[in-house]
Amino acid sequence: MITKSMKSVDLKATVRRMTLNLRAVNRIVQTDDFTDLWEKSHDRESVIQYIKDINIIALRNWIHDSLDLRDMSYRQLIALCQKHHVTNYSRMQKEEMVKALGEIYGRRS
Repeated sequence: MITKSMKSVDLKATVRRMTLNLRAVNRIVQTDDFTDLWEKSHDRESVIQYIKDINIIALRNWIHDSLDLRDMSYRQLIALCQKHHVTNYSRMQKEEMVKALGEIYGRRS
């Protein structure tokens, strides 16, 4: 929080942190996953509040909780496996990738 009594160094650090967090929210909102889920969402009020509060963790959790891995294409699953460093993903069938990613996201596939 910014106060009148802050030193300039502290003010700069706070503004930098706020800016980086806002950029992180922007990167999330610009993704294809966000766009797809936003169009399908029935609970937009929560998502809007996450964005207003710059709550990056809640926003990421909403995306991960809303993704239905079984409906994703093979290429989308490969991209997620790469992102999460799933070992031997290139040798896996689609259902194996869904299972591996489900374990990462902490839910049953």
